[in-house]
Amino acid sequence: MLRQWMFLFGMLVMSFSLYGAPADASKSISKESAEKWLSLVDSGKYWETWNQAAPGLHDLATAEEWENILKVSRDPMGSVKERKLIDQREAENPKWLPPGDYMILFYQSDFEHRSSVKELLTLVKENDGVWRVLTYQIE
Repeated sequence: MLRQWMFLFGMLVMSFSLYGAPADASKSISKESAEKWLSLVDSGKYWETWNQAAPGLHDLATAEEWENILKVSRDPMGSVKERKLIDQREAENPKWLPPGDYMILFYQSDFEHRSSVKELLTLVKENDGVWRVLTYQIE
């Protein structure tokens, strides 16, 4: 009986692989991670965004530098009024980054003092299976 269950479980896993369920799950999980991280940005918890970001971001800026960057670029916009995901793309082993699984999310956002702002986040799937923000850009 145990072997039958193991066989059925194996077939289920294979069917997800063949029909794209893991990709859909990755998109959903990475989007959730991005939006939790953005909620920290929206509440001005810049230090915490650095703490929860991928180690690659830590290599680019210290916590103090990161906090100052966000204070200068994000604070003047005021509170977020609306944020809409307009595109999400997977990238595996892109040329400009270390090998790995990446997700790029594009948002169109309206803020208290500025509308039609584009936000771009790059997330990387770390060895522990957690999607973490590697880059954040505001245009």
